[in-house]
Amino acid sequence: MSILHNFLSARTNKEMASAKDDLESKFGFFYDADAALKVNSSSEWDHDTQLLCIERYLESRRQYIQGIEDFSKSVGLSGLLEGLEEDKSFDYHITLMWLTENIGGNTKPIVEKFIQLALDDDIEVRGIGSACLRNCQHLNSTHLPAILQILDKHGSWQHPLKIGRALTSILRRFPGSYSLLSNIDHSSSDNLKQGIIASLNQEEWLPNELAEVVLILCTDPNSDVSSNALISASHKPDLKPQIVDLIYEGLHSTEWWVRGNCATACGNITPDPGRFIPALVKLTNDFEGHDWNPAECAIPSLAKYGPRAASALPAIQKALAEWGNDDEDDYFAQACRDAISSITPR
Repeated sequence: MSILHNFLSARTNKEMASAKDDLESKFGFFYDADAALKVNSSSEWDHDTQLLCIERYLESRRQYIQGIEDFSKSVGLSGLLEGLEEDKSFDYHITLMWLTENIGGNTKPIVEKFIQLALDDDIEVRGIGSACLRNCQHLNSTHLPAILQILDKHGSWQHPLKIGRALTSILRRFPGSYSLLSNIDHSSSDNLKQGIIASLNQEEWLPNELAEVVLILCTDPNSDVSSNALISASHKPDLKPQIVDLIYEGLHSTEWWVRGNCATACGNITPDPGRFIPALVKLTNDFEGHDWNPAECAIPSLAKYGPRAASALPAIQKALAEWGNDDEDDYFAQACRDAISSITPR
């Protein structure tokens, strides 16, 4: 334990280097190709040590941010960038971040600490807390109000695979928890609505108990919420009659994210080809947006129609020629090729 405490209490670069060497020989630390620190034996540490890691991380994180702020005031932006390049404590910062993200959460104090981190105003601190909750195997229905509080405060878009997984894990294992979400409606905060929808969508899962809530959100005033809710509703085929007109309307929206989300929802239910395929074809040349665009959503959806979408082949081939490349990692080009293969009659 003294080796670990030497590491956690290290203040100078020399102390950190010495403590790190000791830890490498004791616990098998090593650097991978991305220079991220891995730990082979963190499960051997008791809960007091785990809590100490968390507290030490918070302290170092806040000192780190304060140091950057103070330094930037004295040297300006260019000096700050040079200083960050020369910052020798960065490995230490990454080490504690990794430890906090990967330790287990099998006691009440640990889970409560994770919740506290996930509610923090510092985006990196709450990212660590969210990741810990995602990995925690001991969440139960009593933690759901806290998970909803986190979503209500920060939403889900920043760490959707983290808090979202914690939410769906509780819902899957404790179906009685659905009642806590039954009062979600247009008056709920956008953060909470977005968080719930994003959590369901990442697993392409919609339990019967939440179908009515999602249908309400399909007409939400916030187009981000409503269009993502349509994707969620499209995962349940028996909701098709209630959402098909909303999807068609969304394909013609002035907002690119609505067009894209509705194109995705359309592919999940493949409604009337005569009505929807022409609308999807128009989107094959729609590259408005960032990170993703309507064309990237429309082409895979056309593929799901198979040979019924034969009229879309010229548009898909044109999009591939103009925007695709031969790189195997080019998602758009591969989506075009897959669509052409699926649609071409055999």
